[in-house]
Parts: sequence; C-alpha cells; structure tokens
Amino acid sequence: MLTRFCVKGFRGFKNEVSFDLSKARDYSFNKELVSHGIIKSGIICGDNGSGKSNLGAAIFDIVRVLTDFQPIPESFVDDASFINADSEEGMAYFTYEFRFGKDTVVYSYRKSGMRIQLGEKLTVNGKIIMEYDRVQDSFHWEGKKLIGVKLQPTLSAVRYLYRNTDIAVDNPIAMIMAFAEKMLWFRSLNNRGYSGFKLGQDNIVETIASADMVEDLEAFLNEKTEQQLKLDVLEDIATHKTSLVVKHGDKFIDFSSSASTGTKELLLVYYWGKIAFNDVSFLFVDEFDAFYHYDLSAKIMNYILRGTKGQSFVTSHNTYLLNNEFLRPDCCFKIVDNSSIASFADRTPRELRIGHSLEKLYRNGEFDE
Repeated sequence: MLTRFCVKGFRGFKNEVSFDLSKARDYSFNKELVSHGIIKSGIICGDNGSGKSNLGAAIFDIVRVLTDFQPIPESFVDDASFINADSEEGMAYFTYEFRFGKDTVVYSYRKSGMRIQLGEKLTVNGKIIMEYDRVQDSFHWEGKKLIGVKLQPTLSAVRYLYRNTDIAVDNPIAMIMAFAEKMLWFRSLNNRGYSGFKLGQDNIVETIASADMVEDLEAFLNEKTEQQLKLDVLEDIATHKTSLVVKHGDKFIDFSSSASTGTKELLLVYYWGKIAFNDVSFLFVDEFDAFYHYDLSAKIMNYILRGTKGQSFVTSHNTYLLNNEFLRPDCCFKIVDNSSIASFADRTPRELRIGHSLEKLYRNGEFDE
C-alpha cells in the first residue's frame, strides 16, 4: 500500500507537499476505510485551484515513468506546465513510500521535464538498494556499481532493472512495478481521460455488450438513480457500430441523447467498476460527482470507496459528503493553496467524534490553516 507521497516543483507545487496516509486514528466507525493502520480510502476537498487535480496528476506520474500504460492525458499535463514556473531548480521531485508486508520501501526520482529522468533512488527499511544519477553517470544496485550502462533520458533505472535482470516477484522493484501497473486515474469533466491500468482505448458500449452486461448496467443505473430505465444494445447493419439505447415501448432512443449528464457519467463509473475495481492497487477519481445530485454523490462515493479492493480516493467540492455517516475525520483531507494537505483530524486540535458535523466545521473554517 502507498503510505506517503511527496512532490515538489511539479505544476502548482513550488514547495514540497506531503500526502501522508499513515496517520490513521483509532475511530470505532467506518473501519473499512483503514487497513493495517494505513488510510485505504478517502476524500480530498479544497477550494478551486487549491491543488486537488494537481495532486492526482503528481501521484500518477509514476505510471508514465514505469509502465507502457496510458499516462495522464497531455490535454491536462504537458511539457509546458510540468515544471513549476517559480521553481528555482527547474526540476520536479517525486517520492513514493510503500508498505509491502513488514518492509518500508521508498522510491524517489527527479525530472527536468515530463519525460526526462535525472536520477532515482530505492531504499528498503532505510537501506539504499538502488541509486542512479544521470548527471554524475553513476549507477549502483545492491551495493555494486554498474559499469557501462547508459540509459536513455526517458528510461527509468527501476524499469531497466525490472526488464533486464532476474528479479523475483517479492523483490521491491517487482512489487513497485506491480503496484504502478495496477493504478488507475480517471475523470469526466469537460473531456474524459484516464491513466494507468491498461493499454489502449476501449469502446465502453461494445465492452458491455460483448460481456453481456446490459441487464447488470440497467440494474446499476436504476438502483443508483431510482429511475426505471430499460436498456438494450443495437448494432447498425451497415457500419457495425454498436449503440446503447433506452427502450420506450416499441421505440428505441439513443442513450447519449436521452440520458441526463449525471446518468451518462454513471456509465463510466460502471465500466471502470467492472473491469478494474477488484484488481486496482490505487484509484484516484478526480471531481467524481461534478454532475450528480448530492444524494447520488453519496451513493457513488460509497460504491467507489467501499467497492475498490485497493486504495481509493475521490476529489469533490460537495461538502454534503463530509459526513461521519460515510467517512471519518482521518479519511477526509483538505488541500490548501498547493502548499499543504492533511486530514481533518490533523488540521484541528479539537477531538473529533462521530457526533461532530464535519460539514459544518469545514464551512466554519475549522480545518483552514
């Protein structure tokens, strides 16, 4: 599991920002949101421009570094915006701390651009296992200096070792790679996008149709929205294009034309839930409820946070969700001005209990710096 993530010099994060998931409290409610003392699931809130989306993009930079899977779309993160404009060093730093069994594994790297690696380090329980410095042309692994290995600027040292040496599945390098390959980020605001987990683009409707999941999708949408939709899939004989339709008696209306924006976005959640939630290592859904009624937001948040096998986090502006009925203070995080992020429990000296209204405290500035 990811226990801590730090970033500096990336986009809005001029100074180091630390997202610490190791500070779980001993609350007696909603215990399923914590696993072995590590925050497993939660919500990230903050003002517009505070850094919620930047945090997700920063965490998922590792997908670009270590895998062949879809990185954060360049419509959201590109070379021009990658390095913080006020950075004095002109570099971005990323540090991932993991708990694998009893071991604490820390993987860190620095970059001068979206694709340019300058150095990496891997430690296990405080001991350096691998260190690579492109500038100094120095590469050490397991106490030995590797001579004559010249890596391309876009190639990670960890990825090189994983692909070119005999590494056991319980080796920390293999475990980091496995974690990165099962990460998933998605959002569906003005334009949809995803990062990680798989190669290529799927046609969601064709995937649902081929897997015979139309009835299951229908039940999902009706249960979440309390509608009475009747769905079917039609194929155009000429183009062989598959369409999802809503049945009205003997008439068929295209789903994308008749469904509300919120209902259409549920199709995306359903799709990822079916293909990824049971296998994902770390899920980050940005602005997951931008088109939902507040009650539907709560249902979908519960579906995401409690339906994901791995760690899962959502971002939102919806203060209705800040409720101990759904969450707990150590699983609610507030990010401020691209400079700090901490749980509600760590942002106040008040002893928060199940009877406290987190929404009211949030609105009254209890968790501001």
